[in-house]
Amino acid sequence: MGQLAAAKQYWQAALQLVPPESSSAHAIQREIEKLDARLYPKPSVEWKKRLGPVGVGIAALIKYKTIVFALLLKGKFLFSILAFLGLYWSLYGWWFAVGLTGSVLLHEMGHYIMVRRFGFAAELPCFCPGLGRMSSGTDRMQI
Repeated sequence: MGQLAAAKQYWQAALQLVPPESSSAHAIQREIEKLDARLYPKPSVEWKKRLGPVGVGIAALIKYKTIVFALLLKGKFLFSILAFLGLYWSLYGWWFAVGLTGSVLLHEMGHYIMVRRFGFAAELPCFCPGLGRMSSGTDRMQI
């Protein structure tokens, strides 16, 4: 390291002796940059080490695939009803939130069961906190 630092000082001194826009100045600057790269190497990060968390995530998906697929298929319903419950809980307390959410859920599941009973395609309801329930359009009977 000591010799590299001394070499860099010599090259910097030589750079002061040549015209700034000359080809010699450019060549000397390249040598200084090479010495800087050897004196202060950039830490190399191996891409394999960065993929470690991805491998763990893939292994977890493989192990818990049933739960993941259930959440993907029914996740909109679960997330929306929890958000609905959470909003009313924070505004009016847990008694009101549980009562309102249960009432709306019971009512909407009645629609869902009847639509399915008559053989039509239906999705579980999606609750919009503060607005009520939103229909996706697939549970509407068309004549």
